[in-house]
This record gives sequence, C-alpha cells and structure tokens, in this order.
Amino acid sequence: MKEKNVYIWMALIGIVVLFNFTPALSVRVKGLFRDIFAPVQGVTSSYVGRVRGAVGQMQEIESYRETADRIAEELFVLKDRVRSMEKVVAENAELRRTLGFASRSTRRVVPCEVIGQRDLSGWWQTIRVNKGSTAGLTIDLPVITADGLVGRTMEVSRRTTEILLITDPNCRISVRMPRVGAVGIARGSREGVSGRSPLAMLHGEHLARVEYVVKDADIRVGDEVVTSGLGEMYPGDVPVGCVRSWALDSSGLYQAAELEPVVDMRNLKYVFVVVK
Repeated sequence: MKEKNVYIWMALIGIVVLFNFTPALSVRVKGLFRDIFAPVQGVTSSYVGRVRGAVGQMQEIESYRETADRIAEELFVLKDRVRSMEKVVAENAELRRTLGFASRSTRRVVPCEVIGQRDLSGWWQTIRVNKGSTAGLTIDLPVITADGLVGRTMEVSRRTTEILLITDPNCRISVRMPRVGAVGIARGSREGVSGRSPLAMLHGEHLARVEYVVKDADIRVGDEVVTSGLGEMYPGDVPVGCVRSWALDSSGLYQAAELEPVVDMRNLKYVFVVVK
C-alpha cells in the first residue's frame, strides 16, 4: 500500500515539474523523447509500409483472379458457340446433300428423319423414322441414303416406321459384284468369315456377310457390292458395301465374303424410303 502511494506521489511530482519547465528546457526534453522513440517509429513505419504494400498486392492479385475467371468464362461461352455453329454448318451441309440427292433421284422417294435407334450393338438392329402410312409408306419398302442401301421398312404405323437395317441377320438381299459378275445373298453378320465376332474383331463395326458366291469367283478386298435387282423388293445397282475379306465356306461349295456397308448405320439422320 505504501509503495503504491509512493508511486502516486512520484507521478504527481513529475507532472508538476513538467509543467514548470522553462520553454527552452521543455524543447530539449521533447527532443530527447523524439530521439529515444525515433528508431521505434522508423521500424513501425517500415512495417506499416510493408503491410500496406502486401495488402495492395493481394488486392491486385484478387483483381487479376477475377479478370482471369471472367475471361475463362467468356472463352468457354465463345467455344460453345463455335461448336454449335460448326454443328449447324455440318447439319446444313448434310441436309443440302440429302435434298440434292432427292431431287436427282429417278425413283419416287419419301424423305424421313431418324428419330430413334434400337439395339444397334446387338442382333436386332433397327431405326425409327418420323413418317408412316399417312405419307404412303408400307412394309417391305427399300430404304436408302445418298450413299447407298440402309435396309427395308418393317413395321408401319400412321406416323412412324421401323426400319430393319442390312446389318441385321434377318435382313437378306440379293447382291452382285460388278467387277467379277458374281451374285450372292447379303445379310447381317453375327460373325466374320473367320468365325470371330465383328464386335470383338473390329471394335463395334457393323458388318454384313455375302454368301453363296461361286467358289471360282476372283473376289478381292475392296470389291464393290450392289443390289442385283432380282426380286421385287430392292431396285438394282444400289451400293451396299465393299468386301473386307473372304474365305471358302466350310462346305467347300461356295465362297463367303465379309462386307462393310457403305452407309454408317450408327450416324443416320435422314433416309429415303423408295415408294413403289
């Protein structure tokens, strides 16, 4: 308690003395205090400057990040627009090619848009189009594109039609090979001529198989295969595909050839049904 009182009295005395300094002495005391605290003020000012600089740099970095994010977002939008425009251009080109084929064709055809696919990786391969009996379609009509044969109509409703593709084993077509003059029967293939699955052998390519070709026919890789025109279903000379490989049948009586269709069945958008 006594020590506390002593400190109080000393503080009071210091205040009284300070107020009673002469002006010259007061200036000297203030200068002394400035000299004592000058290093501390210098260090403090330095740290304050550094802190302000760091804060400024962080603000600039944040501004750069915001700008970079905005540019990245704008770039994504522009790329998406470019992709959309490229898709529209490609679709327009395909549509012009399709319509051009329709106008040049000597056959009466009904243009159709593909609106569905069913099990293109299995044994039953069909597509659905947006035209039916109201457009004059019936069953067993040939279906083509500007490239070649697609298949035949299988089930017809008023506004839609199911089309059986030539890569389905249930679709059989009389064909010929113009170079060698040989004829045969083409159908969808579950196996290649070597006995291997085309899915395993060609990574999902959809093939057909030409059977009953005379064994002395000089078949070669790349030979064109077209419809023979025999029968009443398919018109003649419609491209079907080209030979990928061939082999003598196990019976030894005829040759069989593996056929790659000229039409990409997995990317069909428009087809034509040939109306009798």
